Amino acid sequence: EQDLRDLFRPDIYQVEAIQIPMQLGKSKGFAMIRFTQEWMAVQSIMDFNDSEVKGRPVQLLRFSKEERENHSPGKGRVPGGEDDCTVIIKNLPPQVKDHQIRASIPPKFTVKTLLIPMNMHGQGLGHCFCRLVDETQVREMLLELTGGLIAGINVSLGRLYGDRPRARSARRSRSRRRRSRSRRRSGRRSSPARQRRRSP
Repeated sequence: EQDLRDLFRPDIYQVEAIQIPMQLGKSKGFAMIRFTQEWMAVQSIMDFNDSEVKGRPVQLLRFSKEERENHSPGKGRVPGGEDDCTVIIKNLPPQVKDHQIRASIPPKFTVKTLLIPMNMHGQGLGHCFCRLVDETQVREMLLELTGGLIAGINVSLGRLYGDRPRARSARRSRSRRRRSRSRRRSGRRSSPARQRRRSP
């Protein structure tokens, strides 16, 4: 647990609780971390996805209260869910306010949530997380607002999970590995038969 707590800077993150599900005295391979504010969960994905804990790469996902209670993080959730529609607006001034950002976003975009990460002094960290309703709006916002002005400053935009959602590519990779193993096993099983057919 302490290794996980050490990941999060105390001047930015406030960890409310860490739960590590166990089975037969061993970790199940994941942990559930609850922060005091929602933006901290999103910020942690941007900061620590693919970082290492005890030499092993870790992936951070957000999941629902029901999944937390059932100890099944990531099932049917993000990546591939709501956070795939989250745009990061970067290069914001530390004093920027919610209403300034919203006023700079054209009304054709439907903003579900707007989260502004802040340090312990109440100053913004230079970016915000803007969750839209669907993938189409994400693409349009990335094209239209990159280089635009918010609070008098040119901003840049990006996606929380990059251009390609991690979970989907991971599922494809796992599927390819399974097919490859299946072909290898099939080849090993059939080789004696082939050898027998070739024998005089």
